[in-house]
Amino acid sequence: MISFDSLDYIPEKYFSNESLIDWLVRCAKHYGHGISRLAYRFCDEAEMLHYNQEYLDHDFFTDILTFPESRKTNPIKGDVLINIDRLRDNAIRYGEPEEKELLRLLAHGLLHLCGFNDLTDADKEEMTGEENRCIAFFK
Repeated sequence: MISFDSLDYIPEKYFSNESLIDWLVRCAKHYGHGISRLAYRFCDEAEMLHYNQEYLDHDFFTDILTFPESRKTNPIKGDVLINIDRLRDNAIRYGEPEEKELLRLLAHGLLHLCGFNDLTDADKEEMTGEENRCIAFFK
């Protein structure tokens, strides 16, 4: 089950939930994973900072936080928080449409739940390549 929770940001501004769900399932399958439960929550800068401080003891802003339900990655079970303020800022910074940045962040959270990391420069480069691969899967 894949869900999208938002108080003031609706992914359907760009895509239908059905098309996003189909795409996420295809992406997970590409990496050999099924999806048991994947919940995306869209929040603002203040809410994201609260989660980052409360759960990770990090006192900085971020665009995405991923919380796996367990260490087991297959099937995927977890929550992904996406900062809509950072989504918009990233789109401007990188000269991309907001809808492409939305896909990038959705894919980024999924990739974390598949076991990818972005702690080192090499990891970040690999993650970006995999995000681009996922975005290319979107129809």
